[in-house]
Amino acid sequence: MSVSKCWSEQARLSERLFNFIIKTLNKYGMLFEEQPQGFSNVEMKSV
Repeated sequence: MSVSKCWSEQARLSERLFNFIIKTLNKYGMLFEEQPQGFSNVEMKSV
């Protein structure tokens, strides 16, 4: 297997993973309109 073919396959798999992550985040409404700026005074609690 050539190096370029290995990189092409890796790129294809990475793109599929990225699309899956975006779809999952979108499904649960976890995408932001813009990058969050900071989380000062935030307390993490188990739900």
